[in-house]
Amino acid sequence: MPPPKNGRPPAGPRSDFLGWDEYFMGIACLSSFRSKDPRTKVGACIVDPMRRIVGIGYNGFPQGCPDDSLPWTGGEEGEWLSTKYPYVVPAAINAILNSPHNQVENCVLYTTLFPNDECCKMIVQAGISRVVYGDDKYHHRDAWVAARRILDVGGVEVMSLKELLDKDHGKVRPKASSVKTKTPDADLQSGGATSSTSLAKEVMLASGWGIATAIITHVGLTLAQKSGMVAGQSQLMLDMQRALFERTRQTGTSLPFH
Repeated sequence: MPPPKNGRPPAGPRSDFLGWDEYFMGIACLSSFRSKDPRTKVGACIVDPMRRIVGIGYNGFPQGCPDDSLPWTGGEEGEWLSTKYPYVVPAAINAILNSPHNQVENCVLYTTLFPNDECCKMIVQAGISRVVYGDDKYHHRDAWVAARRILDVGGVEVMSLKELLDKDHGKVRPKASSVKTKTPDADLQSGGATSSTSLAKEVMLASGWGIATAIITHVGLTLAQKSGMVAGQSQLMLDMQRALFERTRQTGTSLPFH
């Protein structure tokens, strides 16, 4: 609905707010910016049945290990000890360890990247009941095939954020437009000069999304460009923004972008 002519805000509560799943995944995304990994930044957030955050983590070296003391590189087969893989603590495990007394039974884990087999052993052992993930780019690798088996046999429910947003919003997507826009992934991968502000404007002009969402797009894409966020994470953030944009458009509570 449009704002009243007298300029006063509506008497009722806002309807264009973030849903719980978007909110907690957003916190996981924000946590990933703390990672020093130059290639893969992962964040995780654990929430109890009362929707209280009980643990947050990101991928990094064990406590007490200086960030420049061990390798951060990936590597070819046979060079395992010269890579980051033997040394990095995954985001999901850090989130569990960072929770008070590791009490995460019946909690939900939100993670920007599907956890690997080592994470999933800990997830099942800790009693986490549900995993909500953003990206699943390694699903074809053995460690992630094993991870799904562990979660399945361990009785842990698994859902992608996209599935949850589709379910919540009835698989509604922003209306198509003749205005062509760049995606954050393409911009980040190509190293193009398109700023997050101009991209936010293009997206909004194409879809009719509101000013509040432009701010989220601007902040999110700026952080992505500065941190070297990988394509999957930038797409995850964009999907979350789109969900908010669509809710704003449907309720008619947003202001036009100028």
